[in-house]
Amino acid sequence: MNIQVIFRFILLSLFIIPAAQASESDGSSKLKSSVIVLSNAQMEAEILPYPGGRLIAFKKNGGKNILLFTPALLDETESMVPAIDTVNPSDKAYYGFEVWLAPQSEWWTHQNLNNAKNESRSPWPSDPYHAYGRYRVTGKKNQSVTLEGPESPITGVKLVKQYTLLANGVLNIKITAINIRNEPLRWGIWTNTRLSGEANSYAGMIISSDGSAPVACKFFTSSPERETILPFKIHKNFFTFDTSAMPLNKTSSSSNKAFILCSDGILAAFHGNLFLLKSLRSEGHGAVHREHAKAEIFQSIPAGGQPLLELEFCGNETLIKPGAAITLEENWKLLDYHGGKSIEEQVSFLQKVLHGAD
Repeated sequence: MNIQVIFRFILLSLFIIPAAQASESDGSSKLKSSVIVLSNAQMEAEILPYPGGRLIAFKKNGGKNILLFTPALLDETESMVPAIDTVNPSDKAYYGFEVWLAPQSEWWTHQNLNNAKNESRSPWPSDPYHAYGRYRVTGKKNQSVTLEGPESPITGVKLVKQYTLLANGVLNIKITAINIRNEPLRWGIWTNTRLSGEANSYAGMIISSDGSAPVACKFFTSSPERETILPFKIHKNFFTFDTSAMPLNKTSSSSNKAFILCSDGILAAFHGNLFLLKSLRSEGHGAVHREHAKAEIFQSIPAGGQPLLELEFCGNETLIKPGAAITLEENWKLLDYHGGKSIEEQVSFLQKVLHGAD
């Protein structure tokens, strides 16, 4: 190697090495420094690549975020994000829009890193690689961004999340789950949209010819003396938890979980002057796992603390061959709402929106 080649190599290294070092995070960066914003004349969506590649805000320009997310979390540094620990996995909540796999009972049964959780078929917490992993941007064009998560040795799946803000203000979300194993895996994609529990939720239902509409509700509590069942109603083919029947007070909590077995792929929520409509666009092949339903709603109104509403879609369970993938896609629409709080008024508004929807 002659002296000119050596000199050029040294000069080149001066530019390359610092760049490589700069790309490695030392954990001191605040989470807000990496937020990705998609916006147009109508709407704005914010995505947090780390942790979890999650959607943390969906709002009208200059308006209020419909999702449940604590802005103070963005002032935390990356070093404060829970480590991807398979022995003592964290359950720190970042809320917003999150993606899991179904069934929940098998979250820890496809791994040998934590035998205790495998044997107990532990239902919690979720896969730490999906919840707390660093998602990298693999594509960004116009108002669309694609993020790829880490390969998980827990579930054997890598998640890819694509968020696209359309010109009409609709947010399209496409989730892809890729089998990274050398053997087939059977999973379904399960999405969870978290809002304040003060919101009123609705799920569209398909009424059978005999007039039935299968719904299963499960009340989970460890303190039945301090917590009561949140009642529900069905009005004009829409399921809703009747929050008006449970006045907020400081001594009693209420909650319930609904499995909408006859879902038509519509979930909605009213919170203040905002209305969120979620439509399931595709869900893969097969059928939803018996532990789940196409649409699920969990609502908790505690005596103290943060009320929580979860709007969940569960895709069909599919046998995924090695290297193959399954997808789930949904569309979101956010509108102003200036009507009343009664179930009758809100369902009427919801029907009008659906009648005019594509």
